[in-house]
Amino acid sequence: MKSDQATPYIMEAHPYTSRSYASTICALPDSNTLLYFHGSRVYLNDIVAKTMRSFNMHKAPVTALALHPEGLYAISGDTRGRVCVWYPQNLSLYHEFEAGGKVISIQVNSEGRKVLIANESKQSLMSFDLELKTTNPMPAGGQINTLCIKHTRPFLSAACSIDGQVNCYNGMFKPSKSTKLTGFPVSSCWNPSGAFLFVGCMDGSVVIFDKDFECVGSQSIHQGAVYQIVLCGDKLATCSGDGSVKVWSGEQSLELVQEWKYSQASKDNFGLNIVSLCYRKKQNDLVCGTLNSQIAILDLNSKQTEIQNAQCGLNGPINLMRVVASDLFCFQYGSCIVQNKNQIVHNCPDATVLDINQFGARILGFTSSSIFQFDAEQSKFKDQIDTGINGFKVFKRNENEIIIVTSKQVYNLNVETLQKDVLFNLPEDYEEIVNASFNNRLALGMKHRVTIKKNAIVLLSEDFKFNGKISNYFATVAMLHKSATGLLAGGSDQRICYFKDEDFNKDEEDIWPSNSQMDYSKSAIGRARCCQFVGDIAYVGGDAGMLSWDITVCKASKKWEKVHEGIQVEAVVQYNDRIIYGGDDGFVRMMM
Repeated sequence: MKSDQATPYIMEAHPYTSRSYASTICALPDSNTLLYFHGSRVYLNDIVAKTMRSFNMHKAPVTALALHPEGLYAISGDTRGRVCVWYPQNLSLYHEFEAGGKVISIQVNSEGRKVLIANESKQSLMSFDLELKTTNPMPAGGQINTLCIKHTRPFLSAACSIDGQVNCYNGMFKPSKSTKLTGFPVSSCWNPSGAFLFVGCMDGSVVIFDKDFECVGSQSIHQGAVYQIVLCGDKLATCSGDGSVKVWSGEQSLELVQEWKYSQASKDNFGLNIVSLCYRKKQNDLVCGTLNSQIAILDLNSKQTEIQNAQCGLNGPINLMRVVASDLFCFQYGSCIVQNKNQIVHNCPDATVLDINQFGARILGFTSSSIFQFDAEQSKFKDQIDTGINGFKVFKRNENEIIIVTSKQVYNLNVETLQKDVLFNLPEDYEEIVNASFNNRLALGMKHRVTIKKNAIVLLSEDFKFNGKISNYFATVAMLHKSATGLLAGGSDQRICYFKDEDFNKDEEDIWPSNSQMDYSKSAIGRARCCQFVGDIAYVGGDAGMLSWDITVCKASKKWEKVHEGIQVEAVVQYNDRIIYGGDDGFVRMMM
C-alpha cells in the first residue's frame, strides 16, 4: 500500500487552541478558508467545500500564526524560533528566518508590510519587512504574551509582558512609553478609529490607553479572562474564559451591542473557555475556538444568542482507537468521538482512556484508576467508579473481568463486583514493568534491577505463571503487541521483531525471536508505537509513519512496505475490513 493511497477519513484536523495569548484561528479574506496550526503544520480548511490542505515546512510545533491583511502571505513561527513566510494559495515558501527563540506572537500592520514578532526572550522583539526581507531587533522589557499594531497611521505598536509591563513603540522600532498594570494582560487591540488601545486582562477587565499612551480608565467586561480582542468592522469583539463572545461599540468606553453564550446543553458538552476569535468581513461573522478545540461560527446578522452547534474536533494525538459493538471509538485526552456516526461523546473523563470494550450488554471504558459506562442513547459516559488500582495498561479478560497492569503487579478485576485479585507479582530481580500486551496470554516488558542494562521480554502462561524464560533483545521495550499465536515487539533503537509463543519454551538463557530484527526499519518509521494484525500481516505505526510487514518472511529480507510517512501514528485498528489509523496531527486515516 503506497502512501498516496492512504486518504483522510471522516475526521479533519482541528486547531490546537490553548491559553497561548496568540491568535490560533485566521480567516483567509474573501474565502471560506480558515487557517490554524496543529503540531508542526498549518492547516487550511475550506469549511464549505470541506477540503483540507496543509503547510508542512516546519520541523517543530507551530506556536503562532498571522495573515497578511489581503491574504497574500501567511506568517507562522514555531518552538525552535523558525519563522516561515509563505503563500496560502500554493503553500510555497516566500522567506524564512530565525526569531531567536520560541515564537509567542506575530502581528502584521494594516498596510501589509511590517511584521512584529515576539519570542520567549525577555530582552527583545523583532520587526520584519516583507518587501525588503530584513529584520530589526526591538527592546522588549519582559517576556511578551500579547502584541498589537495600530491599524491607522501613525503605526504605533504595543507589547504586553507577563509581569504586567506594557511598552508602546513609535514607528515600531523605538519604545516611546512604558507603564505597569496591576492585572495580568492576555490580549490587546486598538479600537476601530485607532484612538484608543484596549488591553484585556485575566480578571475580565480591559485597561484603556489613548493614542498618547496615557491610561484613561478601565472597564470590567467579562467574568473570565479576556482571551482575545479583535476588530469587528466598526466595532470590537471579545471572547472570554466565561464562555461568551461579545461585540462592543464606543470609543473611550465600551457599550455592549451583541452577546453570545453557551446553551446549557453545550455547557455539558464543551469546554467553556473561548480562547480564540477572528472576524470574517465577507461573511460578517465571527469564528471562535474553545479550549478543547471546538469551533463555532457566530452570524452577526442573526438574533441568536446561544452558542450551540460547535463542530467536533480532537485537539491532540489520537491515542486510542477501538471497535466496540460495530462502532469505531477514537480517543484523545479528554475527548472522544464515535467516528462512523461522527458523534461527540459527552462527559468524557478528563484523563487518558486506556481501553473501552463490551461486557455483556454494557460498554465500559477504563482510565488508570477508574471504570465508566458508555450510554449509547444519550451519547455520554456516566457512572465513573474508582477501582483503587493505578494501572498503565488495561485488557479485557472475559465478559466479567479485566486485567490491570501496574508497575509492580498484575491484577484481575471483576467489573460487576469490583473484587480484585493479584495475578502476578514482579520478581525481585526486576525493578518495574514497563510494557504489556494481552491476547490469551500476557506478555510483559520488565526492567532489570542491576544485572543488565536491558529490558526483559517475558510471556506468562494462561494462568499467569512465569517460567523464567526471557528475551533481552532490546535495551528498552517501546512497544508490545500480542497476537493469537505470537508477539510483535519494538525497541527504543527503532528495530522490531516477532516472537512465536513456542519461542518462550526454548531451553535458552536469552530467547532469540523467530523472525529476527528489522534493522532497516530504522529508516522506515522510527520507534514503533502501535500494531494491528490482519492474518500474518502486521501493520506497525511509529514515530515517522506506518509500515506493513509479512511476519512469515524471515530475517532481513525486507519484505515490508511503507504505508504512510510524515506523521506519528499513535493508534491502528481493523474496521470493516479496512485499516484505520490515527496520528498526532488529529487525523484519522483509512487505507483504501
